[in-house]
Amino acid sequence: MKTIRFGTRPKAVAIASAALALTACSAPYWEKIYFTTLSADELTLTAKVIFGKPGKDGTHCERVTRAEVFESSSKVIIKVQVSESACPRPWPWEKVVTNSIGYLYPVQFKLKKPLAGRTVVDGTRNKKIEVERSTDAS
Repeated sequence: MKTIRFGTRPKAVAIASAALALTACSAPYWEKIYFTTLSADELTLTAKVIFGKPGKDGTHCERVTRAEVFESSSKVIIKVQVSESACPRPWPWEKVVTNSIGYLYPVQFKLKKPLAGRTVVDGTRNKKIEVERSTDAS
């Protein structure tokens, strides 16, 4: 009977694959944007992304890692990238309990020119976002 030996390379590949699978949940992702508010001067858009419940100290496990705005004469495209790596994840995950309640988290975008009737688009979904006008004089 012939003995088959596995070298260190297959072991290293298996370990690397397992590590990648375990850390994949903390990779940044583009969050969907459903709500925006426009400042009275039309130069600041405030998008509201949905985060999980904040901890006892008031901070969220999610954090904004990137915010992008692209302007043209007819539309403004906004995108928000989020990472969930700010909080430790228990293992095994089946012990995690959630109430599935979302909390709105504001992300501001400074525009180069007033919005002036341009369409606001969620760049992640390529969908139009309704814009609420602010009543503040700020």
